[in-house]
Amino acid sequence: MIQNLHKGTAFRKRKSCSSSNLNEAGGPFLWHSGQAVMGRPAVIAHAGASSEQAANSRAAFHLAKHLHADAVEADVRLTADGGVICLHDETLFIGSERVEVAQTSYHELLNMSPEVATLQEVVDLGLPLYLDIKEPSVRAKLAVLQLLNERSDAERFIVGISTVKESDFLAENCPRIHQVGLMLPDSELEEFASKRLAGQWIRLHEPRATPSKIACFRDYGVKIMVTCGSDRSRSGQIDPTSFPKLIAAQPDALVVSDPALAISEMARVSDHYRENLG
Repeated sequence: MIQNLHKGTAFRKRKSCSSSNLNEAGGPFLWHSGQAVMGRPAVIAHAGASSEQAANSRAAFHLAKHLHADAVEADVRLTADGGVICLHDETLFIGSERVEVAQTSYHELLNMSPEVATLQEVVDLGLPLYLDIKEPSVRAKLAVLQLLNERSDAERFIVGISTVKESDFLAENCPRIHQVGLMLPDSELEEFASKRLAGQWIRLHEPRATPSKIACFRDYGVKIMVTCGSDRSRSGQIDPTSFPKLIAAQPDALVVSDPALAISEMARVSDHYRENLG
């Protein structure tokens, strides 16, 4: 069982988060409020601004903040010595060499691939952060979350949940970290939503995010985030033709790979509706 994170990734406690956009004041409360904070769905940058930069790279996360994303989503893995990095897959290709993350030390991996972001670097951006921890062990997830749970700004973190049992365990041990249910069966999402935890969310993929389903889950008191993209497109990709319909369903947040496009498309859709009402 992992007892501690790598000393090179120790998390520093802060009195407040720092950001130049919406979240300078409202960041820690985004997961409580959803779109009520700004009158539109929050924009969550999928693995950073991954349409322009490599997913989960330092450049992608910094660009997401520059483009005024309201929050970022990061895939998280542990190295052989307990370091915490942002990476989706179990392996990383360095040239023709295949590197197993779980069998490589923290510093060795960063020396081989310096563009990979560490979790500390993403935390230091000061934005609300959605953690998709790829480790299968709930104890490994706990090792990451416990240090975040001790921070004074712990409420700006939300973690993806795979099972109701996992939700119970993490809620008991990290009560200040918000949760978003990632289950695919509606029955499991309903069981998760029925727990009515503070600041609780569920995630739907765009093809499942119908107005009736969003309304049904909202009746449980949870917030709804939708990952844009279809079965024929990349996760986080915006389809301008279906985007107005998605916005009309009023999700609380959108997970997108191009935060600038999402913000501009929402403004365009809003202008269109105002013109029609006028």
